[in-house]
Formats: sequence, C-alpha cells, structure tokens
Amino acid sequence: MGETNTIHLKVEEDVPAELEAFVRLSHFALFDQAREWFDGCLRDHLAEFPVALEYADMLLRQGSYREVEVLDLHSPDTAGLPEHNDIDRLWGLLEQLAIMHLQGPTSDALEDAMACFDYLRYRRVGGDARPSALVIHMLEVYLQIVVGAHGTSMWPEGKELYTNPPWCQSDLPAWRGFGAWYADLRECNHFWEAQRILTILLPVLPFKDAIDMFMKPDQFGLVVENIDQGSFDETLVLSDLMSANNICNYVLEYSEGLLSHELPREHLFELAGAYLESSRSLAVILSCLSKTDKNEELPPVLQVEMLEKRLGQLKEGPLSTQIHSDELQPRMPTFTKASKITAATSQVDYTQGTHESRAPEPLRTLHPDQANPAWLHALQQSLASPTAAAPTRYTCASENVIPGNLGHTGPIALQVGLAPVIPRWARSQTVNFAALANGYPRSELALLAANALRDAAEEWNQLDLGVKFQWVEKIQDASFILCYGGDRGEALAQAFFPTEKQLSTLDVYSASFRPGTVQYLKNIFLHELGHVLGFRHAFAPNFDVDEETIEFGPRSPTSVMGYEFPPQIQATDRESAVAFYSFPGPSLRVKDSQVSIRDYSAR
Repeated sequence: MGETNTIHLKVEEDVPAELEAFVRLSHFALFDQAREWFDGCLRDHLAEFPVALEYADMLLRQGSYREVEVLDLHSPDTAGLPEHNDIDRLWGLLEQLAIMHLQGPTSDALEDAMACFDYLRYRRVGGDARPSALVIHMLEVYLQIVVGAHGTSMWPEGKELYTNPPWCQSDLPAWRGFGAWYADLRECNHFWEAQRILTILLPVLPFKDAIDMFMKPDQFGLVVENIDQGSFDETLVLSDLMSANNICNYVLEYSEGLLSHELPREHLFELAGAYLESSRSLAVILSCLSKTDKNEELPPVLQVEMLEKRLGQLKEGPLSTQIHSDELQPRMPTFTKASKITAATSQVDYTQGTHESRAPEPLRTLHPDQANPAWLHALQQSLASPTAAAPTRYTCASENVIPGNLGHTGPIALQVGLAPVIPRWARSQTVNFAALANGYPRSELALLAANALRDAAEEWNQLDLGVKFQWVEKIQDASFILCYGGDRGEALAQAFFPTEKQLSTLDVYSASFRPGTVQYLKNIFLHELGHVLGFRHAFAPNFDVDEETIEFGPRSPTSVMGYEFPPQIQATDRESAVAFYSFPGPSLRVKDSQVSIRDYSAR
C-alpha cells in the first residue's frame, strides 16, 4: 500500500562459532584460509583469551615464529578469570617456544618450563582428577620445550624427572609417562591433543619405544566403530589421519637411515604399509564425509600420496642417486669423458655426455608443472619440525665468508662488481633455468627445491628489472641448472654471477632441507638469485683488494644480500636493483679507477 515499516534487530556476533571455524581451518593446515577468516571475523576480539590462544597456536604450527615473538602475549584480558595464573604461565611458555624456534634451545625456556612443571606437580595435577583443557595445553607446550632442550649441554644432570608428566613416578624411563598419557587422552576424546603429543615425541623416540607407545593393532579402530554407529567425528578422523601419516613416515625414515639388524627391512616395509593403508582409508573417509570444500587439496590427505611414492622407492632398493658428503665433487653426474665438463661446455656437449655416462641412471629434469602446490605445502610441513630452530644467520658459499673484522660494520648498501668489470645481464633478456630431477636423497626434494626456486624467481620478476627468470624443462634451453650439492656443513646454497658460460649451476645443499630451515627454501633462493643478477654480499666492499666492489643505492641493515635469516627483498634492494639495471653508462668509479659494466646475453 506504499507504506514503509522499519524493523530494528539487535545483531550479536557469534564469536565461539567463528572461533570454531578458525580452529577447524587451522587443524586442516589451511593456514591462508585461516588467516583470511581471522582477519575478517576475529581480529577485533584478539584481547579475548580463547581467541588469542588459538591464534598464537596457529602461528606456531604454521612456522610464523617471529609473529608470535612480536605478538603481545599478555594482552588478553584474564584478570577476572579463575585460571589467571595458569594462563600467564601458558603465555610465557608460548613466547619461549617461539624464541626457541628462532634461536635454538635457551636456558630461559628450559627454566620456565621446569618452573611450570614444579608448579603443576605442587598442585597435584593429574593425581585424582583429569587435567583441564588449559593444563593439557600447558603440558603440550612444556613438552615441546623439554624435547628441544633434552640432550643439549644446557640439560641439567639427573633431571630425567622432567621427561614425564608431573603426576608420574620419578624413576619412570624417559617419555614413557607421556606415552601413557597419549592413550589416556584418546580415551577421554581429546583426539587432537593426543595427536600433538605423538607428533612431538616421535622424532626423539628410539624405534622400540615408539612401537610400544604408539603402534597398536587397533590404533584407529575407533573411527570404524563410530561410523558403524552412524556418527562422524571430523576431529577424530583428521587427528587419526595425521597420526597414521606421522607413524608411516617415521617407519620409512627408520628403514632408510636407522636400519636395525633385529628388524629386517621387509618387516619395516610391512609395518609402514599397514599404516599407509590406514592413511588411505582415513583420507577417503575425510574426503567423503568432511564439510570442507576441495578435500582433495587438504595437506594431510595429499601427504598419503607422497608416502606411497616413498614406500615404493624404498622397496625398489637403496636410492642409487643418493649423494653423501664424500661425493660432493663433481657437482654434476660423473661422465666417461669428464674433460667435457669445463667452463666452455655447451648444452649439446653436456647432454651428449649424459648419453655416454656410466651413471646408474640418465640425467632427468623436472617439468615446470609437475607438482601440485598444495601437495608441496604438505611435503614442506611434513619435513619441518615444531621443535627445530631456524639458522641464526644466512650461510652462503657463493662468496668468501664474512671476515671477522667486518662483523660490526653496520648497514651496508647493495654491492656490485667483480673488478675490473661489473657483470649484469643485458636488459630485455630471459634467464632460463632447468632443474635436475635426480641426485637428491629423496626424489620429492627435487620438486620442493625447484618450485621454491620458481617462487623466488617470480618475486624477482615482479621488480620488472628488464631481465626475468623462467623455468624450462630442457637443459639445452637453460642458462643454468638447479642441482643438489650434497652436504657442505652449514652452507645452504651456492650460485654464480652473470657470465658467458653457456651452462652454470646453482647448488642447494643438505642444510637447506633441515627441519628448521626447509620452510625457508624460497628465501634461500631469493638470496642466491640476487647473486645470479650480479649482486654481492652486503659486507663485500674492500675486504679483498682483488675483488673491489661498488656501493650502489641506499643502505639497509636487512638487505636480501646480507646474512640476516631468512633473507627477504627490502624496499632498498628493490630501488637499488631497478636503478642498477636501468643505469645507462658504460662504467662506474671505484676509488680513483674506472670499472666497466659488461652486459651478458642469456637464453
């Protein structure tokens, strides 16, 4: 009738429901979606204790340790809560755990953890009553700190009491109490918490202890029992899938590197196969019944395929392409006519040498579209460890190491030049690279490294220098090739500077795949591609008179070409790189001499 009625409704935000959705995404390791959800729904509630706790927990599991370190963990309003003291202790442990990941085990972290243990033991937690959810979380963080510190020089002698829960007898063997608690948590339907205990303990347990604690015939029977009764507990299925994946991976690692004479390799394969079968079944259940969209892209589901490939490779025999530290040189496969592998080697000579090779298998390269990004993320997460520390500084073999007397030089600008010339690629060039598929201890590491190199290349390409990188499949189309260089101590990688050579190499070393480092592969290649573009280490100027350099652009204490870890392209790097590749002159001045600029062409 042309009338308008206005209705006023009070809209209340359902924070618990939003938090539950966030935790669900975090449990599935869908961290990008979880962050997006948090920013849209929960960031305004960060002062509330449950929200802050789950956010900090997600950051730790994602490996964003610096974000946890700078996060004000004492900001949640807990003054009115009865568990105020417990919450403060938990915040302190979370902060110490983040610092441990960045700097390695510290005495402060261990002291705080032991003080928390003594506090819970004084309260007789776990004696007559079941621990609360808050105490369970405290003990989980406590366990991560203690596992990381146990066996180091800072571990106090005669303190094995602290390797078990506070309610256990003092003479119990190390970790046995936590193994029993894992079973108790599952019985009380704390499935996710139990899975976290298994994930923390497996890497440090001897094989026999791991079998006794976690490998039971009816390990995942509860899932089948629930489904038979018409119920579906998504958390149970997900946690059991991740547990089965972890156990399978643990057995495969054991059969690959820690083979016992008491347990033949065939028996280990049977054990791994049994848990792989459980993983397959749980993955199918999750994909069919979960409410999450695109279940086939979930990292825990994708890991099953990776484990299946690894088991197949191990059954075929020892990896013939595995490189040990004594096989570092030459970096390329050994050919019959080794003299062909020289500075002037062409792609034709190189590939011809491959056909004449006596190597166990021919040289293979990776196709640029061979791997699924979600599968690679799952692989990277499986290689990373929640207790492993990241390197304290970047270690690169492309140049001389930083001299001791230049350790406190302060901010240094981007450095260019290898006197008497300054090499760079000619503008409007594409620098192609290929990636070896073999030569790595595990074949999937080749894919992980190559895709990290591509991601780093794309970040440099976004600077629009006039020179860009591109991944190609064929060696004959490439200017350089990504290879595995074996073990070179703490060195992470080695690259080269612009050159006339028709084929150069970029080597990635075993240290880059360590649990605390592997998640930063892209950052490692950001630094190495800086060398490929012609940039030297930030500390390079004048410490070697035969390799004079030029300071180009503004100074930065955190340049991608410095030794800060993980290296990242800074605004000053961006400005200097663009200016360097736009510079039209034929030379630059070093002290009282002129150094010419030489532009090299690339494929």
